[in-house]
Amino acid sequence: RCLYTAYEHHADVYGLAMHPERPFFLVSSSRDTTIRFWIFEDLVRPMLVSVLLRPDQMLEMLGGSIEEAMALFSAEGAKSIKKLYGKASHTLATELTLPAAQTRPVPIQVYQKILTFFLYRQGLEDFWGLIANIRGEMLPGGMNTHRGFFHERELIACQKSKALELASGRSKIGIGSKQEERLQRAAQIMLRVGDLRSYCRFMAQAGHWERAICIAPAVSLKFWQELSSEYVET
Repeated sequence: RCLYTAYEHHADVYGLAMHPERPFFLVSSSRDTTIRFWIFEDLVRPMLVSVLLRPDQMLEMLGGSIEEAMALFSAEGAKSIKKLYGKASHTLATELTLPAAQTRPVPIQVYQKILTFFLYRQGLEDFWGLIANIRGEMLPGGMNTHRGFFHERELIACQKSKALELASGRSKIGIGSKQEERLQRAAQIMLRVGDLRSYCRFMAQAGHWERAICIAPAVSLKFWQELSSEYVET
């Protein structure tokens, strides 16, 4: 029986493929020369909430064989009962019943496995790393949580140091490069970390006064006037 009709493709659909690790991701290909990505997270969101509240409840959501699933779909007037039949869901359910997953508080790794299975968001792995760092836990295959994260100030200071080395010609990266190229690269680094004053100074030293003067008002009106006066003098 038909469960849903989609009109996104404009010709015959020739191929369907499921994501090997995230079963609610699907891709389809068509004679209209396009591929479409499908996400079925909304269908399993109630399951996700239940498993997050009680990880051991995952076992109750498992179905039997694929034949059983096909029989349910083909039966007329059958009650709609959502069950999970894939290999990945059985593997996750087994992992959630292990003693390590039953400890309290629930380890971050358990929530990570559940959410990774039911849904995907870009940057979610970084989120788990941050939470593990706060709780003092170690994620499998991850860096030491106490050394894997750095404060923004440290990263900015590191980038500024790199830019100064480029501008002075001491950096190994700048060997063989022209002074103008090194100054431009140093200026771009300063622009990325938000140091507009240094960006303007390096660009002026590289001979690109117009670009420097265009950005100078973002620093201050006084700085723009100073830079403009220096440009006139040169």
